[in-house]
Amino acid sequence: MASVLIVDDEKSIRFVLGEYLREDGHDVLAAEDAERALAALTETQIDVVVTDVILPRISGVELLARIKARYPRTQVIMMTGEPTVETASEAVRTGAHDYLPKPVPEDAILKAVNGAAKVKILEDEREQLAEENRRYQENLETLVSQHTEALRQSEERYRALVDHSPLGIVVEGTGGLSLINQTMGTMLGLTGEDSSAIFFRDLARPKDAEELERRLAAVRTGQKNVAQGETTLLATDDTELIVEFVAVPFAAEGEAALQIAVRNITQERQLERQLRQSQKMDAIGHLAGGVAHDFNNLLMVMTACTQFIADVVPADSPVSRDIRELRDATRRATDLTRQLLAFSRQQVLEPQVLDLNRAVEGIRKMLGRLLGEDIQFTFEPAATGPMVQADPGQLEQVIMNLAVNARDAMPGGGNLVLATTLETLDEEKEFCASALAQVAPGKYACLKVTDCGTGMTETVLQKVFEPFFTTKERGKGTGLGLATVYGIVRQHGGAIAVESEVGSGTAFYVFLPLAQGAQTTSEVAESLVPGANPGETILFVEDETSVRRVTSRYLEQMGYSVIVAESGETALELAEEHPGKIDLVLTDVILTGMDGKCLADELTSRYADTRILFASGYAGDRLSAHGVTMDAVNFINKPFTRQKLAGRIRDVLDA
Repeated sequence: MASVLIVDDEKSIRFVLGEYLREDGHDVLAAEDAERALAALTETQIDVVVTDVILPRISGVELLARIKARYPRTQVIMMTGEPTVETASEAVRTGAHDYLPKPVPEDAILKAVNGAAKVKILEDEREQLAEENRRYQENLETLVSQHTEALRQSEERYRALVDHSPLGIVVEGTGGLSLINQTMGTMLGLTGEDSSAIFFRDLARPKDAEELERRLAAVRTGQKNVAQGETTLLATDDTELIVEFVAVPFAAEGEAALQIAVRNITQERQLERQLRQSQKMDAIGHLAGGVAHDFNNLLMVMTACTQFIADVVPADSPVSRDIRELRDATRRATDLTRQLLAFSRQQVLEPQVLDLNRAVEGIRKMLGRLLGEDIQFTFEPAATGPMVQADPGQLEQVIMNLAVNARDAMPGGGNLVLATTLETLDEEKEFCASALAQVAPGKYACLKVTDCGTGMTETVLQKVFEPFFTTKERGKGTGLGLATVYGIVRQHGGAIAVESEVGSGTAFYVFLPLAQGAQTTSEVAESLVPGANPGETILFVEDETSVRRVTSRYLEQMGYSVIVAESGETALELAEEHPGKIDLVLTDVILTGMDGKCLADELTSRYADTRILFASGYAGDRLSAHGVTMDAVNFINKPFTRQKLAGRIRDVLDA
């Protein structure tokens, strides 16, 4: 039931109406004027006010207006003993629920109050709903705001993750690339503005674009869930980048798209290519070294037999000319073998501490004659000559071969610049990359040879140091020039790199370790060497029959007593059986069965005064593996002449 306030200045009316309403179950309050009514409203929640129009001081209509202003949901029923149209109209306009003429019958007051109470209930419910709606709206707005902020922050985090990802990331929609992250932009030199109306395939090298698009299309059409592979992209400066890519479906702003992640593997592929090249060069080097060793044994026999014939043929004999031709041919064959050994890093070196500037100056005139008048030769020396430890003859061969290669690359003439510098090898310099695959980072003496010739393609660059590879016409080149340079440089502990562009020219960089000391090795004079002292005996060990035969003949011609053995085991037996002193053991290093070093160790342990001289057509690592160093005094390299062998024997015996 409702709470009802009756306002009338007549007590009897307040009483009668109050009784009606109480009997109907309502809570009733009464006030004799508007002031008391307003006070009651402030103290108690009133649902319905029943008021007379005519009240002392403040009229019922004015009271109605004040109630509606303060308590808009409180229902007001007006009563009057003198009803007029004007009063009724004003009451309705001001918000009265009902207008009753006095005297008010019981049924009329109950009907009016019950109706007003229902309206009040509905008004309260409506207000409650409105309040709940406002709170819901506020909560909804707060939630939307929070979710919007969370989404914004999430997008910012996602964008930051995408931008700072080590992978290049792009999103490709129907209209082109809609997103390019910072890594991708830096990789290719792109900005967001550059991505309008271009697709991922447009970033590829033209010859790769069709295959790339075929793979991406398979994901767009749903034939595949993912596309991945390797391709080559072009940066804005036309630099080619080898990349791995993975493309997956992606919903971007409601439309189907592709998200493509890219990893730059250019450096990896370059390192792999350099490793393969290094392994290939090593394999070819081992092959070349083996061929050269076998060929040296043949040359040894040819050289010796030529000498034997020359010893018995008079100088004025017609055969002497043939002998000289044969000797010249064997010398050229020996030089060719040396080039193979140089490439395979098995050449015997005689290193000295050299000023690189002076080394170039020493052959400058020779270079000028070699290059010809149509080549403008310029030497740009370092301010202070870089000091290197190198074999002078081998270093000259490096310079000459590179100069000749540059000359041949400029058939119409041009400029050749040879420069010496101190260079620091590090990964930041592009031309250092291939050199760092050969040596450790650090400071090196650098010899740079630059031409303005025809240049080389990428295919030629991959094979430029391979032996017998040449781009020259048949008969105009052996293909050993640059291979020899490569072998000499690597045997000296250095590195070589090349840069070339078709139509612009080529630059070769030779990096040599800086000299650490002033050690030198002098050549053995090969003229007028003494023979044997009376009674000197040599035990000669060689498993190659022809070499064993001609070398023992050499030794006999020098006046030595010679004991010949074909193996280490036989040599030990012969030494045990020999009644006298063995002054020197001349042994090949690599023998069938017991090798030369083991034989030497065994003999010197038995006969402390016996001297050892090693011989071999191998050098470098092959000798080191057997405990022999090729720069030692007690070593001679095959093929050797009679004069050189005689001199080296005396060096060992007279030491």
